[in-house]
Amino acid sequence: MLSKLKTMDKPKFDEIRMIAIPSRIQKLVEAIANPELVQLQQQKLSRQQFGFMAGIGCGEALANLMSHLQCRLKNVKYTYLLFVDFK
Repeated sequence: MLSKLKTMDKPKFDEIRMIAIPSRIQKLVEAIANPELVQLQQQKLSRQQFGFMAGIGCGEALANLMSHLQCRLKNVKYTYLLFVDFK
């Protein structure tokens, strides 16, 4: 447990950050399971999902958005956008 405080006072719950140090067995299991999990993730998730998959980041999301907006403007259609960031 690491405290973000510079004093030795007892920290509040929102002032601490938990850290985990994985064991060698956990790292081995992750290395074995990771390729299958990535393949499953690529098959099941929508191509409209951006931000946490390799090669599908903010740049791709903006390019996709601009392409859709240009198409809708060309066809004179109303466009509504909703940006959601789940934490």
